[in-house]
Amino acid sequence: MTPHHPDLREFRRTRTRRTSIPRAVGLVLLVGMFGGTLSPLSAQEIRVSGSLDSDESLEIIATRLMLSSAQPWAYEMFTVPADEFELIFEADDPIYLVIRGSEFQLLPLLLEPGIELHLTSGPETGMTITGTGVEGPAYLVREQPQRIWQAAFREGYGALQEAGGEFDMEAYMARADSLLAERNSAVRSAGLSAVYTRVLEAENLANALRLKSYALEHVDAATAEALDAAMLEQAMNMPGGDTLSYAWRYTEELRNLLNARYQNVVRDLGGETSDAGYYYFQKGVLRAPNLRRVLLAGLVDQLLKGDYGEELAAVVEDFRKTEADGLYGAYIEGRAREREAMAPGQMAPEISAATLSGEPINTEDLRGSVVLVTAWGSWCGWSKAELPHLVELQERLAEEDVIFLNLGWETEETGEASWREAIASVGLGGVNVLSDEALRSEWGLVKTPTFILLDRDGRIVTNDPPRPSREDGAALEAALRELLAGGPRSF
Repeated sequence: MTPHHPDLREFRRTRTRRTSIPRAVGLVLLVGMFGGTLSPLSAQEIRVSGSLDSDESLEIIATRLMLSSAQPWAYEMFTVPADEFELIFEADDPIYLVIRGSEFQLLPLLLEPGIELHLTSGPETGMTITGTGVEGPAYLVREQPQRIWQAAFREGYGALQEAGGEFDMEAYMARADSLLAERNSAVRSAGLSAVYTRVLEAENLANALRLKSYALEHVDAATAEALDAAMLEQAMNMPGGDTLSYAWRYTEELRNLLNARYQNVVRDLGGETSDAGYYYFQKGVLRAPNLRRVLLAGLVDQLLKGDYGEELAAVVEDFRKTEADGLYGAYIEGRAREREAMAPGQMAPEISAATLSGEPINTEDLRGSVVLVTAWGSWCGWSKAELPHLVELQERLAEEDVIFLNLGWETEETGEASWREAIASVGLGGVNVLSDEALRSEWGLVKTPTFILLDRDGRIVTNDPPRPSREDGAALEAALRELLAGGPRSF
C-alpha cells in the first residue's frame, strides 16, 4: 500500500457533530451525525455517505485506476464508523470505491464526479444504495457482469467437455457473440452515463472473449492462433479509448490476448521472446494513452519481481521517459528503487535505530540469525490484516533463532501514538522500530506491507516471501525453517 496519491485531492471539510478521525493517508476525513440538507456538489466532487447497521468500523479504499482486478493500486485508505459517515472527494476523473468490514464487502463502485450516494443497511433490508447517479454504481453491484456470465461459462465449458472435441465451432462462437449482443443491449437500455455504458460493454466483451477462449484447447494450433488473432482484433477495436482502462476484466483479457499474439508473432519470425520484447510490443500496438499506460505499468510492475538486469533496467527507464505521468511514474520509480536496493543475494542495507523500548538496534545485532523484516503501517488495512497472522507465527517460532524486525511506517497524520497503539492492540512481538524517511529510502521501501527475508549472514534471500496470511502462515513458516536448517537461499 502506498501512502501518497497525487490524483485524489484533499477531502473538503464538512460540518459534523462528531470528533473527527485522524487523517489516515494525507486526507481530511470528518465523520459524524449529519442531519439536515446537504450542500450541493460541484462538478468535481463526489459525496458518499452511509448509515450501516454494524457495531464495527469500515475500511474505505478510493483509487483512480486498477492495474489488475485483484490488487487496487495508488489508493487512499481510511477507517470510518459504520453508524454514520460522510465523505466528499474532489476529483476530475472517475474513482473506484471499495467498502468493506467484517459484515460488509461491497463490490467496487465506479463513481463519476458529480455523483452523490447514500448507503444504508439493516438486518431485513440488506444493503440499499440511493442518490443521484445511482443507476451506474447500483447497476455495477446489482448486475455485476461477471456474475451474470457465470451461467454461460458453466454451460459453455460443460458443453465443450461433453463434446470431447467434436463440436460446432462456428455455432459456439456465434452463441458467444449473441450473448454479448444481449448483454450490451441491456446495458444500453439502462439509461447509464457514457462512462458506465462503455465500462460495462468492455466487461461484457471480456467475458465473451473468455467464453470463446474455452474452445481453444479443443482445436488444433493453427485454428487456436487464428481465433486468438480475431479476438485480439475485436478487443483492440472496442470503442471507448481511455475509458476502457476502468474495465478490470477487459484490461486483463486484453493483456492475455496481447501475450498470446506476441508469442505467435515471435515464433513465426523464428525469434526468441523476451520481457523487453513483450513490453515494446504492447507499447507499439496500444493506442489509447492511459489504457496503454495502465497495461505497461502493470507489466513493468510484474517484471520488477524478477531478475533485475540491464534489459529490465532499460525497460524501466523507457517507461519513465515515455509513458509515466505523475501517478504511474512515481509508482514505477519507487518499485525500481525498491528492487535495486533489495535484490536477492546482496547484503541488506545498514540499520541503526531505536526500538519501541528505546534500546538501540544495529546491523550487527541481526547477524547470525534468520531475519524476517516487515514494513507496515497502522493506517494500512492490508498491514492490519497481516499482523494477527504475523503474531501467531512469532509465537510458533518463539524458541527458534529468528528475529522479527518490524519497521513501522507512519504518516504525519498518524504518528508514533498510532504506531504504539497498533503494536499493543495485536500484541506484536519481535523488534519494533518506527522508521523514518531516510531508513525507508535506504531499504528501498515504497509500500506496505512489505516482507523481506534475510539469511544468517545478513544477505537478502527474497523481497517477496509468502505472506503471513497465506495458508495461515504455514508457507512462510516453512521458508523460515528451511533457512534455519541451512536450506535454500532463494525462493
